[in-house]
Amino acid sequence: MHKKFHYIWGSVALIIFVILAFVVRQKFQKGPMTSSFLIDDAALQKLVFHYRSDILTSIAKAINLLFGFHYGLYLAGACAILILIFKTADRWIAALYSALVVAFCVLINPQLKLLIARSRPGGKWLISESGFSFPSGHSIFAVALIGGLFLILASSLKNLVLQIFLGVLAVLLVLIIMLSRVYLGVHYPSDILAGGLLGSSVLHLTYPLYYKLTHRRKTRHQR
Repeated sequence: MHKKFHYIWGSVALIIFVILAFVVRQKFQKGPMTSSFLIDDAALQKLVFHYRSDILTSIAKAINLLFGFHYGLYLAGACAILILIFKTADRWIAALYSALVVAFCVLINPQLKLLIARSRPGGKWLISESGFSFPSGHSIFAVALIGGLFLILASSLKNLVLQIFLGVLAVLLVLIIMLSRVYLGVHYPSDILAGGLLGSSVLHLTYPLYYKLTHRRKTRHQR
């Protein structure tokens, strides 16, 4: 485990998130971010909306429910239980790590929304949504849960090819969840980017502690 990598990536992601949040708070509370700052929200929205279809809408709505607040808590709980059942070593530490990361992200998101106070995008929404827009709670939750599960699994696997496969799968799944929020019309692309950055920051800044605790236990057992 390269501890410096996790700390550097986590810190960089947090810094970019803070800059993005500041810019949105100062300039784009009522509308889309423009390309002169970081990304062009309107152009990316138009691109995503171009692919709207009945099948994709059904999938996006299902993702909205599964990774929303209520069903998301059940999903996180189910993942913690699966960790306790199938992980052979340090299962309680792994389950607690996953639960705490998700809980922190779920609790901090509403406070950040109130702080930034960005209105949701105008136009046609495909679902009913309330509250402020920045950052995307679904995106934070997806990164925290799926990314956390990947790090827990990766720390137990010695097969590099399998680690890469699971990593690519995790990234693709998170991207699909994040893009579904833009697809449904309830978030700007900069909202989901912010959610991804914040979730990634929390994961990478806390993972070295999880690794240290589990590695220390393994070292003791080997003596």
